[in-house]
Amino acid sequence: MKKAIVWVIVVGFAGGLGYAGYRKLTAVKREEGGRRQAASLAVEVTPVRAATIRDMGLFTGTLLPRLQFVVAPKVAGRLEKLLVDIADPVKGDQLIAVLDAAEYEEQVAQAKAELAVAKASAEQVRLGASLDDDELVQKAAQARAELAVAQANADQVRLGAELEDRELVQKAGQAQAELESAKANLKDAASSLDVAEREFERAKALREKKILAPAEFDMADAQHKAAKAKHEAALALVTQREAAVKSAQVRLSDTQKGARAAELRHAMALAEQKDAALKTAQVRLSDTQKSARAAELQYANSQVTQKEAALKAAEVRLSYTQIKVQVWNDDLDPRVVGERFVDAGAMLKANDPIVSVLDIAVLKAIVYVTDRDYNKVRPGQEVAVTTDATGDRAFTGRIVRVAPLLEEASRQGRVEIEVPNPERLLKPGMFIRARIEFGRRENATVVPVSCLVKREGRQGVFVADMQAMKARFTPVTPGITEGEMVEVTHPPKALEKAAVVTLGQHLLEDGTAITLPDEAPPAKPPAGGRRGSGGGGH
Repeated sequence: MKKAIVWVIVVGFAGGLGYAGYRKLTAVKREEGGRRQAASLAVEVTPVRAATIRDMGLFTGTLLPRLQFVVAPKVAGRLEKLLVDIADPVKGDQLIAVLDAAEYEEQVAQAKAELAVAKASAEQVRLGASLDDDELVQKAAQARAELAVAQANADQVRLGAELEDRELVQKAGQAQAELESAKANLKDAASSLDVAEREFERAKALREKKILAPAEFDMADAQHKAAKAKHEAALALVTQREAAVKSAQVRLSDTQKGARAAELRHAMALAEQKDAALKTAQVRLSDTQKSARAAELQYANSQVTQKEAALKAAEVRLSYTQIKVQVWNDDLDPRVVGERFVDAGAMLKANDPIVSVLDIAVLKAIVYVTDRDYNKVRPGQEVAVTTDATGDRAFTGRIVRVAPLLEEASRQGRVEIEVPNPERLLKPGMFIRARIEFGRRENATVVPVSCLVKREGRQGVFVADMQAMKARFTPVTPGITEGEMVEVTHPPKALEKAAVVTLGQHLLEDGTAITLPDEAPPAKPPAGGRRGSGGGGH
């Protein structure tokens, strides 16, 4: 137990001695380092020079064909022939595929038959219109003749009615005169009858008295009977004459006149009917009816036009079975087949892709620029394009389009660069690097980028004061950076014919003593000598 305590004391004492020695040793090293720093610091310098510096932008992107499209059928059908394959050159209007055309040929034949029917129908309508015109002319002439007959009949009825009226007036007067004569005869017969009755009564009385001879009585009786018969005959004649007068008066009455007027109206109505028939015939010969017949003929002709259009449509669909590449007029370089999507025998729907055709004589490089460089990019700028596939060879392109907006997700704008590819060394889909020169400065003051440092929040360089062999911190405003060199825009005159520190500048402060590599550092006096000389002074 005692040995353990002794060992602990010994170890503790040794540790304390070691720590004290370490403190003393580190203090001496810090003192020596401070003296060395205060003496000088070895650096390397580079002279400031005037040079041409360019503002370059380096971007990465992808190559695309300048023009790319898919050849597809416009109608459905079975692919009978495929005449091209991948990488084959194709020219404008070149036949590349053929579809089964049997169904479309049948449609063309049907359209031709329907067109022939429509043409025949139109011709029939045209001939019928001509025949209708001739028939209408005949009907108009017939209606004109019937109108003339009806008007003549009406005139006859009107004249007959006038003559009948005059004749009836005469007959009525004659009947009245005959009635007056019959009445006079009746009056005479009545007088004679009265005389004969008195004679007959006297003869009758004398006979009863047997005074009168029978022969005389018979004579008186016969005379009486004759007078009576004459009176009755005169009375019947008066009655007859009165009836004749009444009949004449009735025929001259409004009823009979109305009947005759009705007959005349009937004749006039018949004439008007024939006149209307004539007008109808004339109307059918008029421009309105001719327009109607012309409209009918126009409709028939429109049917012909419609069938012609249907035939053309069927022929166009038939032509779609011959699948050709579209015609281009921009240049004479052939395109190439990029991909093949189907094989011969496949059933295709309309717009099913068959092959893709690419234009790789000129490629389109797509890069994206951030908002920092967006305003520097302009159409027409020259671009150097390189790829890993072609090594260090650069292809010259030119910016053709700059997107008018930045994508919200990436804050980048699309830039399209056209790159001529006459040797076909570049291929769509290749990764590329694009160098764009935004601007350049001639005789610019340039320094290495590595010499830029910051002190107290200011950016600057350490200029080597060759006379005082000290580093002077000079604030600067950097401009264009190209590679390892940077332009100093302010103050350029302060750096004329100067040299800046490019190695060791991070250890410098304003006014720090420096030593260049080709100069020997000053001799350091021994530590003891410095202490000794100091002690001798006292």
